[in-house]
Amino acid sequence: MKELFALEGMAGHRPDVGFLLKVIHDNVRADADANLRKHDLTLSQMRVLTYLAHRKHEPVAQKDMEETFHVSRPTMVGILHRLESKGFIEYNVNPTDRRQRNVRITRCGWEISQALREHPRKIEERLLKGMSEEEMQTLTALLIRVYDNLQQTSDA
Repeated sequence: MKELFALEGMAGHRPDVGFLLKVIHDNVRADADANLRKHDLTLSQMRVLTYLAHRKHEPVAQKDMEETFHVSRPTMVGILHRLESKGFIEYNVNPTDRRQRNVRITRCGWEISQALREHPRKIEERLLKGMSEEEMQTLTALLIRVYDNLQQTSDA
């Protein structure tokens, strides 16, 4: 933790919450990407595969995925294109609205998502190591409040 204060140039002061969230996010992403690299995946791609795997092979509208993951259309298109080129997903045109594309996990995508399903749990364990159940619940509640605060600011 001392190095965070040094990075902020604020020795003896509480670091900025936004900065802490960024450092945590960067560390989680770097660790996950390093572990997933041997499977030719990134954390973002794995999250999408996990999401699709939970849908039990049902098609999901690309637009819904953009909203779920809070990413722009070009970002989601890039993630999906890379997953499709690896054979992990397939696209279909929505029969009721030809402007929309539905996404479905393939058998190969399902298998890799199942093989790696412990990965998110391991990340979560590392993040919450040494915390009591009460502390975990408090942390979750506070992070949800931070998120809600940001949503209110964005909507104003």
